[in-house]
Amino acid sequence: MAWTRKDNIPPEPASVTDLIDGDLDEVTKLNLSLRCLQCLPDDLGRLRNLQILDVSANQLVALPSSIGRCTHLKSLDVGGNPLATLPVELAKLTALEGLNISRTQITTLPPGLEKLPIRRLALSRLPDNADSILPHWPVTDLTFREMSEADITATTALLPAVTHLSLSSSGLTTWPQALNKPGLISLRIWHEPALSFPDLRLFPNLQDAALVSCKIKSIPDWIGSLPNLTFLYLNFNEITTLPRQLADLGDDLELDLSGNPLAPPLDELAKKGTPALFAYLRSLPEDAASDPVETAETVPEQQTAPLSVEVEQGRLRVRPEAGTIEALRREFATMFGLVRKRAVEAAQAIGGNHVKMAGLLRDYLSSLGEAPEQLQGIALGFTGQDITIQAAHCRDEDGTDQLSQDQRASLEILLAAHELLMRSVPEWQDYVLKTGQRPPLSDEIAMLVRTLSQGIVVDMRQRPKEIDKAVADRLQDLTDLAQDSPPEHIHLARWGMVDALGNVLSELARQALLTVQDIPGEARKGIIGLGLLAASSYLSHAPELLALAQLLPGYGWISQVIVALRAMVEK
Repeated sequence: MAWTRKDNIPPEPASVTDLIDGDLDEVTKLNLSLRCLQCLPDDLGRLRNLQILDVSANQLVALPSSIGRCTHLKSLDVGGNPLATLPVELAKLTALEGLNISRTQITTLPPGLEKLPIRRLALSRLPDNADSILPHWPVTDLTFREMSEADITATTALLPAVTHLSLSSSGLTTWPQALNKPGLISLRIWHEPALSFPDLRLFPNLQDAALVSCKIKSIPDWIGSLPNLTFLYLNFNEITTLPRQLADLGDDLELDLSGNPLAPPLDELAKKGTPALFAYLRSLPEDAASDPVETAETVPEQQTAPLSVEVEQGRLRVRPEAGTIEALRREFATMFGLVRKRAVEAAQAIGGNHVKMAGLLRDYLSSLGEAPEQLQGIALGFTGQDITIQAAHCRDEDGTDQLSQDQRASLEILLAAHELLMRSVPEWQDYVLKTGQRPPLSDEIAMLVRTLSQGIVVDMRQRPKEIDKAVADRLQDLTDLAQDSPPEHIHLARWGMVDALGNVLSELARQALLTVQDIPGEARKGIIGLGLLAASSYLSHAPELLALAQLLPGYGWISQVIVALRAMVEK
């Protein structure tokens, strides 16, 4: 008999039958990541043929002892949970080869684990008793997430056989010498913006290299001297030019340069594939720069400011006008400061109660940086989307919000400010333009739009003396538009949502609705949904939004966002 994972899993499942329908003996791989689980059922051991278990990014504080009966288990991922300990019964899992305990609170490993054949390991800190366990593990694939350089050095000393190494969000500023392992076959680095391009020539056997979201500005000329390299991922960096020597790696190289502000014609050639790109690079003189167009020193200024064009020494030079640059800098710095403040407030409000959200906010602050020039546009844009999606999923099966009112308010304030900031980040806007995508609306706001017909529209049509019918008709049109597409497919640029919401908002501001005090709760929620969405996309209506926020009790926090928006509009 086949089996299926249930869609509606309670946060505290009492039995594996709360997780699965069908034959338990058929279950070999179970993914319960991001399910807001607070515990696993005590009878987990009934899944006796389970080989892969992923319960990452939940709210687990313990694992059931019955997991020791899952003797076929080969891979266990508990990363991103507030776990402080692991059960001693794990020592019975003699087939276990993969273990992820990164982003947990585990400080000590239980006795007996040294006998396990762990080959794949992910850590965020070095366990206190690591020296008595790790040297016994034949680890070849090692991942560090948010790990200190000291712990990285100590861990690699205990695991000499590593051939596949991954680093992520550890805040490294220099390359740890302990990682200079000649036997490395794969090296992957994610979200390490302060780390310069490592010297890959130290790894003569390297086949797979990835440096993603690391704010890399250029590729060293020696890149062509890596004869075994077959995969090179450099996406979401700040690369504008390519060295001619890159083509020495051969047309079979799997190369990913997406998310970089490549200068023409490199940007279009990269889309056509490695052979076309490398043919162009090989056509360049050996002493020539690979970028045929000399652009302004700062790409964001070049793309957002009015340009001055002049010919200098026979070459066309394009520069943004100086006065406009300074004005844009001040405006962007103000927006950046607002977003950073909101991100810190949101992180403080979330605290440690929601591990996944807290981790996303840490990533957000890391991508944001301490100053505008440290901002990682692409990484920040995607992390903002992740926060939106995670916020929508923090609900119980009965719809109860797992976030407090203050926590959700802090997140919504951040997301509204985030949308404003990202509209002034050229690399993100360029990515959006090239991919034809827009950041999706949060599920909560989209759902409010979808339920307008049950709230605002009905209420307005019952108030003919106070509300102009045109307002209700416009809201009905917006409702119909939203109902034509599921929430995850509604985008700000698509469907004309911005214009529609702007028209509705301006009508609301002019009509008597602003003076009516007995607005039903459902209608009130819908208005707030519209107001918040418009606050992030329609700045010209900031004064009306402010009046609306002041009118509706319990939503005064919106005023804080709108005041900041209004200040920008009036500058």
